[in-house]
Amino acid sequence: MSVASYFLNTFARNLTFNNLPAVLIGKYQRAGNEERNLLQAKEVWETIPAQIRAGGPEALWKFHQDKSWSHIIPKSKEGPSTADNGIWWSYAKNHLLGPEPMSLADIADARAVIRSNAMRAAVTQTASGMVRGATVAAVVGGTFACLEYGLDYVEGKSSGRELVQKVLQMGFMAGGGAFVTTGIIVGISLLFPFLIPILAPVLFVLQAASLAVMGAKGVKLAKGWWPVLARLKLPVHSSLAEAVEALPRTVTALPAMAGRTIHRSGSSLMGKAKELTVGKSARAFPWQANGREKELTV
Repeated sequence: MSVASYFLNTFARNLTFNNLPAVLIGKYQRAGNEERNLLQAKEVWETIPAQIRAGGPEALWKFHQDKSWSHIIPKSKEGPSTADNGIWWSYAKNHLLGPEPMSLADIADARAVIRSNAMRAAVTQTASGMVRGATVAAVVGGTFACLEYGLDYVEGKSSGRELVQKVLQMGFMAGGGAFVTTGIIVGISLLFPFLIPILAPVLFVLQAASLAVMGAKGVKLAKGWWPVLARLKLPVHSSLAEAVEALPRTVTALPAMAGRTIHRSGSSLMGKAKELTVGKSARAFPWQANGREKELTV
């Protein structure tokens, strides 16, 4: 869930025009040698499929590598500068076309390339999310399985072989489940970008619930491992025990420590303020300062 939530929040940020770098905003303002305001530049940016825009500035620069803004009806033939009179097309083909209007075949060619780029971007980002989600889930699931079934192994309730099998099984199941779940969530959000504002808070709630469940499970495992560490007399247990025993004393001493720190800080500030005041007085009334020096000398 955490990886899917991260991807959705990233998509939401990248699909906001104001979050673009100034260089890209300027590119859309001047696309096709035009001068546009921010609203018109945003309309040009929105002609790029959301699947590509969701990838952020890096994906946009990659999309623009071999393309330029082509007017369907050129300016020389009184074509408007609005976004609906242009399309991102091959730079070489646009240059070769020159001042002539784009034909239906030219427009179809440009749209086919854009669709292909959008599909590739959606597949790439979905696959990346699936791999990351599976990796994180496998590591977390394997760690919890190692702690849970490792306790049985230490207590003699299972063999080392059974421990390894269970850890691998739990890691594989957690990774496989996250692989599918993350792929579905990321894929749906890219196919239907308008669902991102709805899915993001839902995922946040689910992520909070899963963290609560993991926390409760972690506490339960810690209670099970504590007596084992005590019997083994490991340094980890001794350090933790000392920290727990010292905690009440530390909490009790905090007010006194804070009081001493505040007193020292206050004294230091008062001293500095006094030095500054004397210094300013000496600069403003030098005869008074000389008088004080004489008195001190006497």
